[in-house]
Amino acid sequence: MQMAQDHPENYASLTILSGSISPYEEPKERWGLFILYTPFRYLMPGAFLPSNDEIYYFKKDLYGLESNYEKITMPVMFIHGDADKFVSINNVAYGQKKLAANKQVDKIIIAGASHFIP
Repeated sequence: MQMAQDHPENYASLTILSGSISPYEEPKERWGLFILYTPFRYLMPGAFLPSNDEIYYFKKDLYGLESNYEKITMPVMFIHGDADKFVSINNVAYGQKKLAANKQVDKIIIAGASHFIP
């Protein structure tokens, strides 16, 4: 999304597959901040630590994207499963609202599909 906002001339279209794009739909990870700034950080298992860091900073990045949706002028397709337990389907409605000026926005909602769309 960021690259499409920064350089829309380089993209013919944008497909968002089960995408988390709304900072308001991201769960509040209060424990993540605790791990980020305490000595407990060094007691975390291997993959957990970078994953925690990514989740914590990701939400801040999403807020940064909010003011540049008007730059996305290429066709956009949202594809999302209605049984996704990891990323809320509300992200599709959020994206459609933010891209209201773009008349080339479409969506495919797959009934019964989870986050891992086949």
